[in-house]
Amino acid sequence: MQLFCFPQEYFSLKKLLPQTFLLSFEAKNKSGKTVMLSWSTSAENTLSHFVVQRSIDENNFDDEAIIFTEQNIKVPKRKYKFPDKVEAVMSTILFYRLKMVGLDGEINYSAVKKIRLKKR
Repeated sequence: MQLFCFPQEYFSLKKLLPQTFLLSFEAKNKSGKTVMLSWSTSAENTLSHFVVQRSIDENNFDDEAIIFTEQNIKVPKRKYKFPDKVEAVMSTILFYRLKMVGLDGEINYSAVKKIRLKKR
């Protein structure tokens, strides 16, 4: 039998990851000119903002937008949308993720979403 010891802070509610509150994250190609990103969250009281990131190789991500949360609004579910204009992008495959920044500066990432664009 293995025994693991964790510091008390490990179980503190203050240490909940921002990603815990990400309910959904989707990316959809809209006519090859725009990729519509949408996501929903709950209990954003420990989350400062989102950074929408895009990559052409799934390794090197660039920041496309910063979207701040409204921590003081108490709603059970909040929805976000961001239209990313991709007309000038030369790649036919794009990767997206959300960088989630907590009020304490902690950073977490969503799952990566892959989008195929029509050949140019």
